[in-house]
Amino acid sequence: MSWRGGINSLFTIAVLTFKETLRRKLLLLTVLLSAAFLVLYTLGVRAASRHIHDLAIRDPLVATITQTQLLVMGLFFGYFIIALMTIFAGTGTVSSEIESGVLQTIVTRPLSRAAVIGGKFLGLGSILVLYACLFFGTVVGIVHYYTGLGMAGQLPALAFFCLIPVVLLSVTVLGSTVLPTLANGIAVFALYVVGFIGGTVEQVGTLIDNAVMVRIGIVSSLVMPADALYRKMVAVLTASTTDPLAAVRQMGPLGSLSEPSVWMIVYTLLYTGIALLAAIRFFNARDL
Repeated sequence: MSWRGGINSLFTIAVLTFKETLRRKLLLLTVLLSAAFLVLYTLGVRAASRHIHDLAIRDPLVATITQTQLLVMGLFFGYFIIALMTIFAGTGTVSSEIESGVLQTIVTRPLSRAAVIGGKFLGLGSILVLYACLFFGTVVGIVHYYTGLGMAGQLPALAFFCLIPVVLLSVTVLGSTVLPTLANGIAVFALYVVGFIGGTVEQVGTLIDNAVMVRIGIVSSLVMPADALYRKMVAVLTASTTDPLAAVRQMGPLGSLSEPSVWMIVYTLLYTGIALLAAIRFFNARDL
């Protein structure tokens, strides 16, 4: 098959995967849960804003911390639900279709297995990134509208937030080529939990100046860098070179007192690419 034919096949599979995902009940359930959360979140932020405006006059430090924590809590919920959606939606990308016999009929045609992996990753990833964009914009808009919180670097922060489902999906697709559906879901979720707990340990370690705890967080980020993207997003979104309270804003287990470096972002991109290449290699070597 020519490279042009391979690209056409990749985009065809991506479109089919996109449409198939739109019809799945998982997406509908996620949207409904997100909508319910955003309604409650809006009511909570609105109620808090009435006190924040008065508090800003008496104690601007506490007001700033409260505003930022409201923002971080909303984005953390998005980080959590997007991670779960990515894992559950992608865990059977290859394995479930092998078990059902669907892939046997597809790969017997003049269609490369790389196009199958790439198309499914692109189709599912498009929906996840779109969902992440909408959730991020909604939360940021709610907080800014009701509290007036100034946020720097919204576009870079959005990019980091959208990379979270991409890196998780690459690992999930890789696992789907070598593990059964259920085992893959458990394995990727365990990696996600390790990354989150390690990231939290790193933040606490930075706060109390404990080098061992910081190193634990760094190692966990190397194993699963999704949490590092979340911490980078929070750091970029709440950073301000002219704000003396910037460091205070980023405190807390859900914050980013220890900001990941640009090299961690480079590592994350390489991590994602290697996971996809490994998925293609394992899928090529697998007997259907």
